[in-house]
Amino acid sequence: MPDCIMNAATILSEFKSFLNEAGTLGLAIQQSALRSEKADKSIVTEADLAISALFQQRFNHYLSQPGHALIDEEVTKVPLEDVLAADYQWVIDPIDGTATYACGGLFWGIIISVFRKGEPWLAAVYIPPLRRLYWADETTMYETTDAFTAQEATVPVTPVIAPLSHSAQIHMHAEFVPQVFAETPFIVVDYWSPLHSALVCAGRLTFSIFKDALWDFSAGMVFATRTGLGFRRVADGKMFTKLDAELLTANFKCASHMCIGPNDVYEALKPNFNPHLTVTKQAA
Repeated sequence: MPDCIMNAATILSEFKSFLNEAGTLGLAIQQSALRSEKADKSIVTEADLAISALFQQRFNHYLSQPGHALIDEEVTKVPLEDVLAADYQWVIDPIDGTATYACGGLFWGIIISVFRKGEPWLAAVYIPPLRRLYWADETTMYETTDAFTAQEATVPVTPVIAPLSHSAQIHMHAEFVPQVFAETPFIVVDYWSPLHSALVCAGRLTFSIFKDALWDFSAGMVFATRTGLGFRRVADGKMFTKLDAELLTANFKCASHMCIGPNDVYEALKPNFNPHLTVTKQAA
């Protein structure tokens, strides 16, 4: 089989076709999907596994080619060094927000992204119950409402950057608040991770702090790059523009707390950070 041409417009079209199919599948079996517990005690449902298999089937013409690495929450066994050495890194979280999904909730979605030699390239986050699609091409982030319906409407995302104030909404998981902040007078909201990255980039949340797995933050890294907000480490403000062994642990988790948001807001938040917050040193 000849090598597939990596054309951004073609891949995004394939992304959208897949997301429509996968979202329909997820909704159809949400109430009856069997679930089980993984070794790390997190939940996996038959929808996670079915959408993962569907992705591999629909994108096999790329994934089967040399130089393409797949990072899938449900199946990834490839060593980090091999992933980073690949020409293209394909990342998918078949169902992000699995616990919510398993309980019949609304805030779950499907995340897919592609990195080129580790650099953010293309991404999409689809929230089927809301028919909301966030996606990014090589230059711009977009928001599509009523996705995959006759009423579908798409607009480019332009961040509305507001100064930090006491009404600022900062996303982070509740467990991280005492780790990151010595004192926080701001409103901290514990949104579902993929949605928070899109909302920050769209200017609807002020800032986001997280310590997630690659499949959780991959689209957020692409969105942050396209909107000019930056993807930085909380402890020292270092900006990351590609995937590397300083950013990721061997199991594809963030090595340190990371954040997405305007530089002015980061600088304003710094005095509130826990003085014991440090850069995580990874074993050689």
